[in-house]
Amino acid sequence: MCEGGFLSSSVEIQLAITCLTETFRKCRELEGESSKYAHREIRFNKDEVYRESMISLLRKRLPTIRGALRTKAGHLIKAAYQIGSLTGEDAIKAHIAKLTTAGAYTFLDHNNPVNSRDAVYRNPAIIDLIGQEWFTGPTSAAVRYHELFNPLPLPLIALACAALECALKDYSSGTRGAATANMFQEPIYRPVVKKHLHNLNTIANGSPEVLKAIQSDIYSKCWRETSLAFEEDDAPMELFIDISQL
Repeated sequence: MCEGGFLSSSVEIQLAITCLTETFRKCRELEGESSKYAHREIRFNKDEVYRESMISLLRKRLPTIRGALRTKAGHLIKAAYQIGSLTGEDAIKAHIAKLTTAGAYTFLDHNNPVNSRDAVYRNPAIIDLIGQEWFTGPTSAAVRYHELFNPLPLPLIALACAALECALKDYSSGTRGAATANMFQEPIYRPVVKKHLHNLNTIANGSPEVLKAIQSDIYSKCWRETSLAFEEDDAPMELFIDISQL
């Protein structure tokens, strides 16, 4: 259900190198300098053929990851956006059109998409989808590569939102169409990913504290899915007392 990339080749390659480098480093630190991972790290840095084969292998996995995300989104949206409670094709069609207009489905209350710092990119479906894909337990990617997920990367949030939009559009005719008729692929959905990245970067530039709150909120709620203790962060605490009166 997912063909083609959402990133340019150069960006994909750079991300693959970063991921592999970090993975080899962490494995070497855990297993020791004489471990197979330490030898693979040396080989990755010195053997160009091995390096290219590892990068290629990782890049081939990207469509599979996007396809899995798309499938999970399809399972989420019917309940998350109350599609199942609607009667008749016209009602469903109108509901989907409303949800996918100006990103309403990403707001905390998708029926009332208020443009406030507490509402943008706070829809529970975003949190559920990211949690189900990357925060499934102690061995999940978000735990194993913790430093890559905190703060939560903006492309990851944008990709999750695009997957939800793709799944919602399965119902754009008023009945659920075949996923093969609405492929989660580049010509249609790369612009959707870019749209969300643009919005998130605009928030970052204009109100960085709002973006940090969005990332922190999604991350903390997803982390609960791992069943691990939550790490304390350095977020400022709300001061609700008047020190001068003490």
